[in-house]
Amino acid sequence: MYKIKPNKASQHKWIAVSRNLLKRWKGNLQYGDLVKIEGAGHKDGVYKVVDTMNKRYKHRIDFLETAGTDLYKYENVKLKKLS
Repeated sequence: MYKIKPNKASQHKWIAVSRNLLKRWKGNLQYGDLVKIEGAGHKDGVYKVVDTMNKRYKHRIDFLETAGTDLYKYENVKLKKLS
């Protein structure tokens, strides 16, 4: 439902979350919620939940990135829902 500028996707500050984090599957988040992310290095900040990851993933988030962005991975990231 959102329009993405492919050459500026990283600037949208959007994330996809694993299903277990969504209320629909007994988590705490809903689409449109704002969350603060810490412990993710250059990706720390406030993001909007806009998508769901494949059901095989648990306790994960995925940042929307512009094509060609170098790959990265962080562990022990803190995610806090903003009211």
